[in-house]
Amino acid sequence: MNKTIYGTVPIKSLRNNYSDIINQIYKLLPLKENNNSDIDYYFSTLLFRIRGMSNLFPNEPRWITILALIEAARSENDFKLYRKAVLDSCSIIKKMGEY
Repeated sequence: MNKTIYGTVPIKSLRNNYSDIINQIYKLLPLKENNNSDIDYYFSTLLFRIRGMSNLFPNEPRWITILALIEAARSENDFKLYRKAVLDSCSIIKKMGEY
């Protein structure tokens, strides 16, 4: 779905953006494993970007699911659940890029 509130976006640009967001989300795994002190700020900036995508693409409800998963991961202490939320988010975005 490449229709935004401002018009359409080229599919290639959208796929590149999805790939970048997936990489940002995936980075949450080593940040948690290494107890990185900047992880909360990283979560904030990532959620900010995803919220922007949700606003930009109001007809794509999966952004809300991704926001919910990332927000849940933010306070999760069980690494298995944390990892699942991160990987599920990546999987959803990957599917969004498959047309």
